Parts: sequence; structure tokens; C-alpha cells
Amino acid sequence: MDYEQTMQLEIEALLRQRIGLNPESVGARSIMRAVKRGMRTGKMQGVSDYVKELQTSPDLFESLVESIVVPETSFFRNRASFVFLRQWVLQEWLGSSDRRATARPLRVLSLPCSTGEEPYSIAITLQEDGLTPDQFQIDAVDISAAALAKAKAGVYSPYAFRRQSYRTDDKYFTLGVPDGVKGKRATHRYFLDEAIRQSVSFHQGNVLDPMLLAGQPPYDIIFCRNLLIYFDSDARDRTFALFNRLLRPGGLLFVGYAETGLIDSNAYSLVPYPQTFAYRKQLDVAQGKPINPNVAITQSIAKRLANSSGLAAAKVQAASPALKSSVSLTATGLNSTGLNPTGLNSAGLAPSTVSTTLETVDLKAVRALANQGQLDQAIVDCDRYLTLYPMTASAHLLRGELYQATGDEAAAEACFEKAVYLDSQLADALTHLMLLKEARQDFSGAAVIRSRLQRLPSNDADNTGGIENAG
Repeated sequence: MDYEQTMQLEIEALLRQRIGLNPESVGARSIMRAVKRGMRTGKMQGVSDYVKELQTSPDLFESLVESIVVPETSFFRNRASFVFLRQWVLQEWLGSSDRRATARPLRVLSLPCSTGEEPYSIAITLQEDGLTPDQFQIDAVDISAAALAKAKAGVYSPYAFRRQSYRTDDKYFTLGVPDGVKGKRATHRYFLDEAIRQSVSFHQGNVLDPMLLAGQPPYDIIFCRNLLIYFDSDARDRTFALFNRLLRPGGLLFVGYAETGLIDSNAYSLVPYPQTFAYRKQLDVAQGKPINPNVAITQSIAKRLANSSGLAAAKVQAASPALKSSVSLTATGLNSTGLNPTGLNSAGLAPSTVSTTLETVDLKAVRALANQGQLDQAIVDCDRYLTLYPMTASAHLLRGELYQATGDEAAAEACFEKAVYLDSQLADALTHLMLLKEARQDFSGAAVIRSRLQRLPSNDADNTGGIENAG
């Protein structure tokens, strides 16, 4: 083992000790690239000088963490979680005897919160349910000071919404150019409504800190998605100890898809709602039986979703029971933001005309069908399109998403690989591949793709690659 490898092991050990990072989850090369950038910035001659200062300088260590922990997040990521959250609030929280008796606010924690998309999505969801700011409290915690600064600013690029387009009557965002930005950088950004910004309290903190949020009342809901898969076993144990302290018995814990196998079934029971990846903390025997986690999709809730800003929810009433229980809501395009996906009209409905001949298949119309939940027809039309245009990368990307919606992960991965083969800079396809590899614990393969994402030219480069800081 050469000298630089020895120094690298010291750096990895420090990251493991302080933030619980499993170095294999991000890759040794990614860590060393961040180290070399830090050395150039600090004008250090050798790795040993860097390691020595890293051990004593909080600022240098924070800079290293921020170079590695690059946020991969978006508004309403995994929309099924937010659809379920709305139903839970309406059916369980607003109607609970505990709330009626105490009139206490609903308490929610987003950990880690990254650049704010997740906690702000929660705030919008709760307001869509009719809760006023004094009826809920959202705390959001992240280790990165830079990410928190962006979160507090509440200004986002279009990338934060993933293939959605701005709608002039949106009530949560306004479109504009940031002050002092000119020339080529004068691109439009989405400015979050001030009332939503004020409804979230941001805090800098480390999930491994045993005193994190000490003295705070317990939370009813915790979102901690796509973090545990990057931790070693000791850090995961410490994180679950934190959950056990912070989460109220009977409360909800939302995790990422790849983390479902890490949950202790003796302490948490799975919520049987498609693509939600939520667990309910078990009640003590003395406190009675846990609340029934089954939450049915009712016509009244579907109507509220459709009237506010939902896209596919308007079709839920007409769906068959089998479709309701089997369709992946993540890929159906449920839109809780009020931002209008491409190809949909201002009412949030898909075009009334559906392509019926091979010559008239339109990829936007196919995606609109998927957004409505009409997966069978979307699959037929997407295959038609690929018959006509087999070298279209975006069509293979959409076909892969449709395969994911039906649960065929192997076929989805093949489509994403084909899309990347045709367009090596297709970020969405690369991101899907990275997440699929992470889901099956192929961290080295995921790290290779993450490295490719980090090298892509982008107007919002710090939204690709690295540890996924909140969903």
C-alpha cells in the first residue's frame, strides 16, 4: 500500500467516524476528487498536509462533506408518498381524537432536507389539505450549510421540477430572474411563496449527533429518504436510535425504496400503500393496538386532489380496484405542486385526442396518458412510437419508466441503458440507472454512474450525483 492510499484510508475513516459514511457507497475516486479540489483551494502541496488540517479544521471538513454530499432531490419526489400523506392527514390526523382533544399542531421532520424541496413539498401538501400554518410545524435538518442557505432562499431552477412546466396561475411559485444576475446566467427561476418558506424551520445538524433536536417534542412524521443506504451498520443503528427517540408511537417513517430491507419489523410495521415506502412505529402493548395503516382511496379525496392540482387523481375514481392496488403511483405523474407537466392544458388534464394510427403517435401524448394513469394505452403507444423511431433516446427513457410502473425492473434497466447508449448525456436515464443499482446494493456501479452525472454540462450541476440528500 503506497503513501497516498494510506492517507486516503485515514480520510475515509474520518468520514465514517463523523458522518457515518460507507466509503463504498460513493466510491474512492469521488472522495479523492473532492480531496484534490480541497487541496487546490487551500494551496496544499501534499495529502498529508490536507489530512492534518482536516482533523482540526471544522471548515475544511465541512467543505469536504459538501463536495461529496451533492443533493439529488426534487419537488414531490416519489409522489405516491405525498398522495398517501394527504389521505393520512384527512382520514387519520384531522379526525383523530388526540388532535380534537389537544388541538396541537401536526409535527413533521425532514432529515436530511438538502436544498429544501422535500420539506417545502410537505408544507404545500398540508396546505392543500386545508391546514393553516398554525396547525402544523415542519423542522428540516441537514449537515450542509450551503444546502441550507439555498433552502432558505427558496429559489429553484426548472430542474427541481423534472419535466414540469410553469403555469401562470400557480399559487406557490412565481417565475422571475434573480436580482443581480445578467447576461447568459439571467435564466428564469422559480421563487417560492413567502408563506410556504416561513412554514419550515431549517437547522444545521448531524444525524449521528446523539443530542440532535434534544428537548423537542416527538414528531408525528419523519421523512428520511435515501440516506441510510450510504451509512455503515453502526451509523444506521445510531440513526434508528434517533428515530426511536424523535418519532411518536404510531407515527409515520418515510424511507427510500432501497432502504425498506433495513427496517426492523419488530419496531415498525409497513404501510400497505403502493410505492409509498412508509412505516408506522409500533405502539407499546400498554398503549393499545396500532392504528390500522390501511388508508383507502375515497372518491371525496380523489375529487379534492383533482380540484386542487392533481393530474392522475382525477382518474382514480374510474380505475378498477386491481389497477388501484397494482399501479406504481410514482410513475403516474401525480402533481401536487400545481405546476403543469408538459403536454397538459391549464386545467391539468391530458389532451382529449389519443393517437390511433402508427403515423400519428406523439411522444408527448404518450407521456400525458401515463400522467393520467392510463398505463396500458401508454405502453401500446410508446411501443408504436419506438417502431417508428427506434433511435429516439427519450422514447426508451419513457418506456423504461413505464416498465418501472408495472414492476419490471430488469426491462426498465435495459431501456435506460439503451437511452444512455443513444444519448450519453441523458441525465434522467443515468439517474434511473444509478438508483436501480443502489436499490440492489451495487454501490460501485452506482458510483461510476454518479461520476458520469457529475461531469455532465448543466445549468444546475449541483443537483446531480453524490449522496441523495432527501427525496
